[in-house]
Amino acid sequence: MSDDHAQIIQDLYASEINARIEWFYDGGFSVSLGDMLSGWKATNNLRTFAEAVDWLRAQAIKRYPESAFATKYWQGLPGAKENPRRREPAR
Repeated sequence: MSDDHAQIIQDLYASEINARIEWFYDGGFSVSLGDMLSGWKATNNLRTFAEAVDWLRAQAIKRYPESAFATKYWQGLPGAKENPRRREPAR
């Protein structure tokens, strides 16, 4: 695990964005955004911990674009062109 991945997990926590990563033997990493009480917003199964953390980062930005987390990390996404907090007003 890189320091960057540890920081992403810490920043998700600090932004009160709930998530879960779990694994069993050689079955990969099951990753979920959300929680049991409020519901799971997204789930996936990935081969590595780094892929799981990167997936959580992308999903958190997509599903919580107004969060401090999204503001901090949106530029790190492949193909990111604009801050999700700066959207054109509806006409």
